[in-house]
Amino acid sequence: MKDFHAKSFIFLYLQRRGIVPIARTLYLKKHVRGKKSFIFAYQPPTICGRMANKISMGKSGLPKCPFEVRWNFDGERKRKRFKSRGDAEFFAENLREEAILPDAYRFSPDERSVFASIKAHCERAGVPLADALDFVRAGISSKAVAGCPWADAEQAFIADAERRGARAQTLKFYRSRLGLFAARERVQNIAEVDAERAEKYLAGILSPEHAKRALRAFFNFCKAQKWVAVNPFELAKTPRRLKEFAAPSILSVADTERLMSAVPPKWTPAVAIMAFAGVRPNELASLAGAEVVRVGDIDFGARKITIRAEVSKVRRVRILTSLPDNLWAWIEPLRGLPAEDNVAPASYDVWRRVKRDSGVNLPKDVLRHSFASYAYHYIGAERAVEILGHIGGFGVFAKHYKGLATPDEAKKYFAILP
Repeated sequence: MKDFHAKSFIFLYLQRRGIVPIARTLYLKKHVRGKKSFIFAYQPPTICGRMANKISMGKSGLPKCPFEVRWNFDGERKRKRFKSRGDAEFFAENLREEAILPDAYRFSPDERSVFASIKAHCERAGVPLADALDFVRAGISSKAVAGCPWADAEQAFIADAERRGARAQTLKFYRSRLGLFAARERVQNIAEVDAERAEKYLAGILSPEHAKRALRAFFNFCKAQKWVAVNPFELAKTPRRLKEFAAPSILSVADTERLMSAVPPKWTPAVAIMAFAGVRPNELASLAGAEVVRVGDIDFGARKITIRAEVSKVRRVRILTSLPDNLWAWIEPLRGLPAEDNVAPASYDVWRRVKRDSGVNLPKDVLRHSFASYAYHYIGAERAVEILGHIGGFGVFAKHYKGLATPDEAKKYFAILP
């Protein structure tokens, strides 16, 4: 009996400390007359006659959050990591407590986090927690959505992008991606699209990242107009695919010399700025009337070229200095021309014909890639990154261009003169 009383005392102590809920009883498993031997066993909670949660705790293998709680929820195995063992044990015990509650009072971990945030906001504002329900009801009613025909929503989105100064290429990109989605999914109203449908669409196309970027921007606009309550492409996951990244194409020194000799003389300054300063073609040759580099953006005295924000692809001004000497020999014919003249004599469509007629194979952005690869050895990575305007810094530069040329080739490349 002494042993029995000791175990009973421990059990009652654990109950009072909240470690073992009263509803989950330790029950008498076996009683052997004479020896008074008792074995206590834990009876797990059940829901609809089945075991509710297979809750376990272990190590996560992550240094920042080394402890992990695992449990079953809606037929799926869940896990949550913690910095301390105490937090993990407290969370696991809450799960066990919750398992015996009716469905209406049971919260998932995510729901519990939301409730904790609501409670914290109420405490900071000095508002009773019970009043939060009124705010929730008001918020839901304010998010009532009316939907919108797809064609009308797309037209409004493009018009808004134009008002905000989106580039012609950006608008073309949006129209293309939105049109492909609407045609493939046969969407009549934007309210028809949910996260599951968005995710299924992304999984079935070749360029899900590009499509998601355009469609997410579109539905963000629709959400702001209160045509939809949530952005389905914000929630949709992009399928992961293994990709093979080929090195970008660059021109050899000989091909660059051939190109500079083949293009019409009025085009040589613009081509030289592409080849020996890494400026993008559409920052020089206008596409759909977009702003481009003008003669006035070139300072011959200070030897610098300004790429204005309205010209730059990333809408940030960049000033090109410490440029190679051979560039200035190529653009000397521009000196003295009216400041408002464009450096390129014609549009981007004409530039396409100039490339085709040059007799040199010129893949997309090959002149920019060539400058980056040769400049790495000639002026150094830091200066090259500044001139190129890489937002990602040296990491992006090294990933694409490092090692594509040699120091000797770089000297020959930047020694090409008229």
